[in-house]
Amino acid sequence: MKIWNQPTRLRHIAFCLYAIATCILLGFGGRYILSWPGFSVGDVKIMGEVKHISPVQVERVIQRTIKGNFFTANVGEVREALGAVPWVRHVIVKRRWPAMLEIYFEEHRPIARWAKGGLVNTYGEIFTADYAGVGKLPLWSAPLGSEKELVRRQSILVENLEPLGLKVSGLDLSARHALVLVVNQGVKVFLGRDNVEERLRRFAWAHRNVLHTRFGQLEYVDLRYNNGFVVKRR
Repeated sequence: MKIWNQPTRLRHIAFCLYAIATCILLGFGGRYILSWPGFSVGDVKIMGEVKHISPVQVERVIQRTIKGNFFTANVGEVREALGAVPWVRHVIVKRRWPAMLEIYFEEHRPIARWAKGGLVNTYGEIFTADYAGVGKLPLWSAPLGSEKELVRRQSILVENLEPLGLKVSGLDLSARHALVLVVNQGVKVFLGRDNVEERLRRFAWAHRNVLHTRFGQLEYVDLRYNNGFVVKRR
């Protein structure tokens, strides 16, 4: 029996051919629409607490990185390129219809200078960036890998020393984790490696009751003793 005498099969074949043609047209049409310049990224919205990352800097990176339009742009490549910008700790890039890239930045917040080069952020991570206020940051010297420990110690130091009007300008942690501070007027405070918080409390008592009147005349205060401390004048 010839196919021409089978209307049902002919209808099925015609439907299949129609579906194939439709898919081909949609495919070509979709490719054309997706590549159409009218869908280019038209706006960039910067979010987050941004102090050091400039919009001009972001725009240059995006112009250099984006290939294609709003639909075809590789958001992962954009995110990676922006992540390499100084001061960027973390970045999220999202598309927002109809033609916007929404970019959320988390910046590094510096709390110290690292003696071997770079800055230390609040997470105990070392990063490199130009910073106008670098001279106001304390200088930390410690074995690599001790950064998070120093951040934790920093909060304890601030809690104990700020009420005394003292500010840490330097912090040295030896390979054996013995701690030395440099505070106001370059006075060194030796805390050692054990019972650091108890020794800080002892220092706070001594500063309030004995040392504060002639603190600037001292070279160091050594608290590495069980029941007292030693001072040396300049």
